[in-house]
Amino acid sequence: MRYSVIIPVINEEENIAACIKSVSRKIPDVEIVVADGGSTDATRYIASRMGATVVESDKGRGIQCNAGAKASRGDILIFLHADTELPGDAYFQLERYFLYESNNAAMFRMKFDHPSRWFSVYSWFTHFDSVFTSFGDQCIVVRRSLFNRLGGFPDWVLFEDLEFLRRVRRLRTKITKLPSYVTTSPRRFVENGIVRQQLYNIYFTAQFMFNVPVNNIAKQYDGLRRRKMRNALIIFARYPEPGKVKTRLASSIGKEKAAMLYKQWAEKIFFESEQAKLISHRYLFYTERRDSRKIKKWVRNGFLFHAQRGNQLGDRMKAAFQKVFNDKIQKALIVGTDSPDLTGELIDSAVKKLDECDIVIGPANDGGYYLLGMQRYYPELFDEIPWSTGEVLKETVRKIKKLNLQYHCLPVLYDIDTFEDLNHWEINKSGLEVARL
Repeated sequence: MRYSVIIPVINEEENIAACIKSVSRKIPDVEIVVADGGSTDATRYIASRMGATVVESDKGRGIQCNAGAKASRGDILIFLHADTELPGDAYFQLERYFLYESNNAAMFRMKFDHPSRWFSVYSWFTHFDSVFTSFGDQCIVVRRSLFNRLGGFPDWVLFEDLEFLRRVRRLRTKITKLPSYVTTSPRRFVENGIVRQQLYNIYFTAQFMFNVPVNNIAKQYDGLRRRKMRNALIIFARYPEPGKVKTRLASSIGKEKAAMLYKQWAEKIFFESEQAKLISHRYLFYTERRDSRKIKKWVRNGFLFHAQRGNQLGDRMKAAFQKVFNDKIQKALIVGTDSPDLTGELIDSAVKKLDECDIVIGPANDGGYYLLGMQRYYPELFDEIPWSTGEVLKETVRKIKKLNLQYHCLPVLYDIDTFEDLNHWEINKSGLEVARL
């Protein structure tokens, strides 16, 4: 049997390389087809470089899956989301199942890359096949002959997976839930709230079951999304491993104590981000990809996790803002973990100021900044900046003025990198000044 994995994507540069690599490792001689619906990032380039066949189509998961299937050659079609990982024994499970010609359609059970117990409950229900417990996230696998007989996925803007599975059942074809689990990202649930998102899913699925026109359901869904606040906070952080954080401070107080202080300050920032009432989406961009699991185990729930991309700090910040604005965020702020006086109230103040100006900036005492916020993506603000010097703030403001943008400065906060910074902060942490630039 020849397997073809079809991956529908739009702006998945963060996930597509890992997805392709995982599939190639787990299914021998597999054909991978990436069906792109109009990405504006590096998704297509990365997929092609990784050896996948890339096809372009109109936007829409069903449309893209059909385009990918048309371009593929396999006997067995596997429809996989870019943020979903196949189980380690996927090949064994599929070989054993499709060995029998009477078996034509299957899905995996599903678990989330998140520690919440709510997700464990959700995962348990994926053992069963029903309209409420079987979705495209679980990796739909079908023989090509059945796929062709059904005419592929409907060209719908919503529920194309539910309709496809419903058509399979109407043919009295059993959809088997294989005993292994795919692991998927909980990003929609984290963005919208676990319970709230699940209630939305039940509400809209019930409408689908009662044959409410899909376009009507889509309008309701889009209305909810438009009414939702879409303000994002980006936090840059590193796993608090002694010797890899606060190295300048560590030269004076030791690696262990420096790492302990970094951990405390970072956790303070995480906590304050949760207190910010005007932030709806929280992103954590971590430094080392290999630290992914440790970061997720350490950090509080409620974040969307991404590895930083780029060699220079400016490149990494630019990539993070681009990613967030590609997620249809309206206002985005970025902070580090070096200013422990940052508060949720100050973050909310920055969000409000973006109603009045283009850029908000939080000056640090060392000539840099602890916060930068914008309501549009301005990549020029990160080019040719002398990072890690006392000229960062000055040069950034110069670029803001050159672009004829309106900006607002927040109070000055301490950025603690050295033993001298730490002493000054402990003496003066009750006093803040207002920047005048």
